[in-house]
Amino acid sequence: MLSHARCTDRDMRRHPRRPAESRAGPNAAWTAVCLSVAGLLGCERRPLSDGLPDTMDCSSCHGSDKNTAPPKSVDGSVAVSNVGVGAHQAHLIAGKAARPLVCGECHIVPLSMTTHPDPNGGPAKVAFAGRATLLGAEPVWDRATRRCSDTYCHGATLSGAESRDPPEWTTVNGTYLDCGACHGNPPGGTHPQQTDCEVCHIDVGPGGVIKDLQLHINGVIESGHPDGYESGTVHGPDAKQGKSDCRTCHGAGLEGVDDKPSCDSCHPAGWRTNCTFCHGGTDSTNGAPPVDLLGNSETSFLGVGAHTEHLSRTTHPAYPCTTCHIGITDVLTPGHMFDSTPGRSEVILSGLSPQGQYTAPICNNIYCHGNGRANGAVASFIPAAPFTCNSCHPTGGLGGHHGSHNGFSCIICHSAVAEDKETIANPDLHVDGKKDVSLNLGSYDPTAKTCSGTGTGCHEGTSNPW
Repeated sequence: MLSHARCTDRDMRRHPRRPAESRAGPNAAWTAVCLSVAGLLGCERRPLSDGLPDTMDCSSCHGSDKNTAPPKSVDGSVAVSNVGVGAHQAHLIAGKAARPLVCGECHIVPLSMTTHPDPNGGPAKVAFAGRATLLGAEPVWDRATRRCSDTYCHGATLSGAESRDPPEWTTVNGTYLDCGACHGNPPGGTHPQQTDCEVCHIDVGPGGVIKDLQLHINGVIESGHPDGYESGTVHGPDAKQGKSDCRTCHGAGLEGVDDKPSCDSCHPAGWRTNCTFCHGGTDSTNGAPPVDLLGNSETSFLGVGAHTEHLSRTTHPAYPCTTCHIGITDVLTPGHMFDSTPGRSEVILSGLSPQGQYTAPICNNIYCHGNGRANGAVASFIPAAPFTCNSCHPTGGLGGHHGSHNGFSCIICHSAVAEDKETIANPDLHVDGKKDVSLNLGSYDPTAKTCSGTGTGCHEGTSNPW
């Protein structure tokens, strides 16, 4: 009876043996498979009026003339929301992220028609191999949640993997092609916080475009620089801006590792401690801009600003770099070139304003631009106009009896500091955290805060306390 029957098209859609369409010419092997399934499952049968196809392959039961992976699935579905379809095509056709997979990287591929797994029509077994298991990854497929977890190909071995959800098999909308789906963009950890991947990765082009699909998601960090990168005018700006952490390839001390040369082999002697090798050198030799890391020299640029004014002895002492920045001894000083804020020097105020704060381009709660009596002043590192005496201590804001002495020049009471109301004679005694009272006639008692011996033109005898 079975020799004159075959499974209906509806029943065979449930199993991996369904002929696509019956054609003339019986095929003994497929007849045996069909009948064994029919006998096991008791599926409906009808006379073999047309017989089975002459040739049978994987796409006779699933897939299409494009390839043998669904759609369609063995139940005839073509929707990616069906677990039997899902992201098969996204994996088997080369996209923008990596080379296409082959079936054997997720399934056991049968060697013949009669050795197909799950002959009773169960779902295809997922058995990971190849790319999914690279670098020690131990992937797991969960049909209930429709997710692959701990796969190398979706970033299981990369930093931040624990905070990323494993990919859902039936979500096929480009979500998992985004760089941030498998690794941070930029990656976390010690990776430079820049997104110009092409600076260090030969498989990537501008804009994050993968140039060579064979070199991406392949278990190897494809590092290297583009042609001409050895030129200082090319890699220099990238290094200064922190677009790449040179230590990753050239060693923690930039001493050179394997075939990566030491930075000392190209840079001149003393470059590690010469601040002007990277910035400054125009107005001074201490490394203070101009020029800044981008080569700018105008004070309107934040990297330049009022550096020269602060480091010059003008109306105040020449302040050292450590007044606003950490002390730097060489290129590898922690917090200098290789830190979490590439291309930017942190402002950590000390000296006269240890309580001050800086939020570019404004300094807040500082002494040095105040009235000399208390902290709390505010100043921009990119001033709109030159400062005058009134910029910091306007006449009406001075304490004590300054108001009753407005008719006198500053030199009358501050002869060691000022020459007149607009000229500072000794910058080292101005904006120094001290009140320097030095009368050009008479004397001042800082304890009693009184003046005496000033003559008939000022106070007779001893003045009232200031």
